[in-house]
This record gives sequence, C-alpha cells and structure tokens, in this order.
Amino acid sequence: DQVVTLTATINYKDFTDTKTFEVTVKSLAPAEYSFEGDLTELKAAYANAKPTGDRIDNTGGNVTFVEGIKGQAVFLQGSGVRLPNNLITTNDYSVSMWLKPEMFSDYTTAFFAGASSSAWISLVPSMDGTNKTRLWATAGAFFDNGELDTRIPQGEWTHLVMTVDGNNGDTLKMYVNGELKIEAGGFPRVFTVAGETNEFALGVNYWDTPFNGAVDELKIFNGAIDADAIKALYDAATAQE
Repeated sequence: DQVVTLTATINYKDFTDTKTFEVTVKSLAPAEYSFEGDLTELKAAYANAKPTGDRIDNTGGNVTFVEGIKGQAVFLQGSGVRLPNNLITTNDYSVSMWLKPEMFSDYTTAFFAGASSSAWISLVPSMDGTNKTRLWATAGAFFDNGELDTRIPQGEWTHLVMTVDGNNGDTLKMYVNGELKIEAGGFPRVFTVAGETNEFALGVNYWDTPFNGAVDELKIFNGAIDADAIKALYDAATAQE
C-alpha cells in the first residue's frame, strides 16, 4: 500500500483555505516468489520468505531448490516456508501457485494462511476421507465446498488459483491449469478478524505432517483477478522458449 498526500485549496470571494489529506491507496501488485535459488520476493516490494520448521510457528528448518515449472522451484521435505505477515488483510484476494507433490498425506497443507488456529484457509492436496484436493477454511464453521472432483497428480506440475470476491457474496473460485473448476459463495472472512495478525506459510500449518514436494511461481494478489489473467499466468509458465 502507498500513502498519498492530497492538497485542496478553496477560493471564495476574499476567503482562501487549504486542506491536506492523507489517503492510503491499495496496491494491486502481487507479492511474487519465483524461488530462483532463494526465497526473495521478486520485486523487493514485500519482505523475503524464510525457512521454518515442521510447523508454521516453529523456527529453523531447511529447504532446497529443484527444477521448476519455470526456472527453479523450492522443494519442501519436513520443513516449510514462512511468508511475511499480512500479505492479505481483506476478503478480496487471489493466490496463484504451481504444485508438484512427491507424496500425499491426509490434511497436509501446501498453502496455509490465517488469523489464528481457529480462523484459516488451507490448500490440502489430499483430503482425509475423500482423497481429493480441497481448499478448506474455517472462521467459526468449516467451509467444505472448495473440494475438486479429483486429486491433483503426484509427481507432476499443476497450476492452482483461488480467488475470493468479498464484494460478490464472498465468492470463491478455483482454477486448475487455467480452467474454472469451482464457484461457491459464502467463503469465510478469515483475514478480517479484528486485532489479529494474518500468518502465511507454504507446506506447514499448526498441526499436520508437512508437505513433501515442490512449489513454484507463488503470487498473492490484493483483489480477485479474472479468468483472462489466470489463463495468462498459466500460459506464461508453460510457454516453450
């Protein structure tokens, strides 16, 4: 976000008055992590990520880098990546990422974010009981309508995008490899819990087995991007040089 100072001058007959205002302009530029051998944010507009242990609130941990969908990717096995706090603070946002799971375990998260252990979203590659990929969430009640018809493949790259439109019934849309697969209203307002700090991580949450696999081209937007933008993200990563 950027704070902009505006100045207004009123002239009326013999009266002149000048007022200044400070207005916060919301940035729509994404936080971008391409994982080209490190955890830096691509444009230095946001803080760098860092390794964490086997939970989002642990320290330590170690990550490596492997061939990605585009350039290199971060590889997680027993550790996660802690992203900066408050990358999302509203109920209008989008998350785009490429995943390549090496193995599956129930409830394991690939992308996790939340205000607390009782208000969160979790992208689970393989959900317990269904063996399907689900975007799971809670903020008082569980949201179960973000489950795909299938599980994303093991050992292959899949592009996943979620958008949430808080101005349109808190509508969740999920895209797989550029195609819309889920549209459902009533998605929980996880990131607007008053007084809470929103935490973000790849591969770990507060409870479950860490993700085993690679993550690439993570982008987090303020605002719900449209289908054309999502297709462009998919095409940009898959285009042959």
